[in-house]
Amino acid sequence: MKPIAIITFHSSHNSGSMLQAYALQNKLKELGYENDIIDFSNDGQRKLYSVMPSVVWHGFVRKTLILRWLKTLPYYFILENQKKFYLDFKSSYLDMTFKEYRNNKELCSENFEYSYYITGSDQVWNIKCIDADDAYFLNFVKKGIKIAYAVSLGANIIKNTTDNVNKYREYIMDFNYISVRETNAVAQISDLGGKNVEMCIDPTLFYNQNEWEAHLPVGDRIVKEEYIFYYAFSYSDEVNKTVVEISRKYKLPVYIMDARVWGPMDKKKNGFKLCGVSGPLAFLNLMKYAKLSLTTSFHGTVFSVIFQKKFWFIDSSMHSEQDDRASSLLKQLGLMDKLIYGDKLLESNIFQDIHYEHVYENIRNLQENAIAFLHKSVK
Repeated sequence: MKPIAIITFHSSHNSGSMLQAYALQNKLKELGYENDIIDFSNDGQRKLYSVMPSVVWHGFVRKTLILRWLKTLPYYFILENQKKFYLDFKSSYLDMTFKEYRNNKELCSENFEYSYYITGSDQVWNIKCIDADDAYFLNFVKKGIKIAYAVSLGANIIKNTTDNVNKYREYIMDFNYISVRETNAVAQISDLGGKNVEMCIDPTLFYNQNEWEAHLPVGDRIVKEEYIFYYAFSYSDEVNKTVVEISRKYKLPVYIMDARVWGPMDKKKNGFKLCGVSGPLAFLNLMKYAKLSLTTSFHGTVFSVIFQKKFWFIDSSMHSEQDDRASSLLKQLGLMDKLIYGDKLLESNIFQDIHYEHVYENIRNLQENAIAFLHKSVK
């Protein structure tokens, strides 16, 4: 039996989620701690990343969902092919429990015998997201040390989301060690009873570009022409407009890698090109060879920094003040000037140099703090 079990969003068909799971597992191994990722994916997560969307919502067939299903159908084979890249990464690069768990009841019925349980990183404590689950608060652990590593609450405030605040307060108070990823989360989790809450970096920042390329086969460039890599969680029309104007001004094509966005959500109308391959390895490749990275994503920001790209985090009206994921990171790295509204960006020098020597000095300090937290927690 390995001493540590990790539970996180490792089965999300999302490059950032899978890469942070890989990074945490691998860093723990390098520190001498063997571990498994509990192969857990609940119904909400499987529906969220299914090829064809469900037409049922709360037990009723919805016309709007039928329309979405019909829009998705012509892209079925593209989406099915994209899905395989994520499944291949999971089976090839993550060490998981032999058994797969599909709901919280199955986890609670299992007699796990690990000494330490780590939840995180990613938005595992965002109880508003579709794949939220009490499992990520380690409610299934009967005996062992409970650790939260760089957990994120996203833009969510637990007290404003649930009618049962005490349940989450009890979960949080039962943890032995807690670290979060963003500034807002420190105050919120402390208020809910978390003891000595620390801030730690997302696991993906444990490695620089050379180390990522040593660990994973990034390969030769997929896109042969010069291009802008546009990576977002939600491709809003407001931000898309800015990206399109930049593309036209500098005569650079824009590549995205989410077929669901490009096809069924019809973002191809903006002239965006879809990369023919997908998954975490394609994400790393597109980031490495991009002439410019534009993002509204936390992990898009992280890997723009790791690969020392000329990049911008495009702020917009869709971001809530509570969502400080990107701003917390950029503040830690001394790069707050890279967070900018689209109208201001169009007036800026888009290819201005970034002095990454100072940024990497900040990252090394943050790495030392995070490693110290892990050693302290798993002793």
